[in-house]
Amino acid sequence: MVHAQVKKFQKERMDAIRRGYDGKELEVSAQWTFTGAFMYSLTVITTIGYGNTSAKTNFGKTLTIIYAIVGIPLMLLLLTNIDQVMAKIFRFLCAQSIQPKFRIILWHKKRNAAKIRCGNSLVSRLTQERIKADSSRDSLAPSPSLSP
Repeated sequence: MVHAQVKKFQKERMDAIRRGYDGKELEVSAQWTFTGAFMYSLTVITTIGYGNTSAKTNFGKTLTIIYAIVGIPLMLLLLTNIDQVMAKIFRFLCAQSIQPKFRIILWHKKRNAAKIRCGNSLVSRLTQERIKADSSRDSLAPSPSLSP
């Protein structure tokens, strides 16, 4: 019973579409609103295709073809320029994210270099003190050549 009703409903709708039903309900067209027309123009120039919305008159179809002939090459030019702009943005963002890391690495290297210099100066001072102490011991001790 339900299956027969569904088949009857489908047949009525298909007959209405064949007779030219275009989605108008109560003399209000929901198909050609501003957003619907904008979507239609985008689907034409991006070569996606008509979709649910399409021109019905010969004038509308001709105008759509002219629009597509002009719009598709312009869209391709836009896409080629977008990849260059996106590449520049990506390089900029990468540089901005790497710069703080680079500063931290340089800070650590400078800090380690300062520690090494401090350690080297300490070693240098200790060796100089040891050399002085050794030389002062040598001067206090009797010289082997002077002993009787």
